[in-house]
Amino acid sequence: MGAHLARRYLWDAEAEPDPLQMPTFAPDLGLPQRRPRAMVASAEQLAQGRVPLEQRDFCGHHLLQLMR
Repeated sequence: MGAHLARRYLWDAEAEPDPLQMPTFAPDLGLPQRRPRAMVASAEQLAQGRVPLEQRDFCGHHLLQLMR
């Protein structure tokens, strides 16, 4: 996982991005038709399914099916 960091510091710093600098391009660059993410399962469904708080994200509905 740290191979790109080693390449940056040992070889060519111009070819690898700087991990301490934020990207300067727009986050939606190249994805003009991207739909906004929406929760499929409601907070009530996740609570009834006893899904832990740290796992209640956009894929929580898949975890509900898996836990049944």
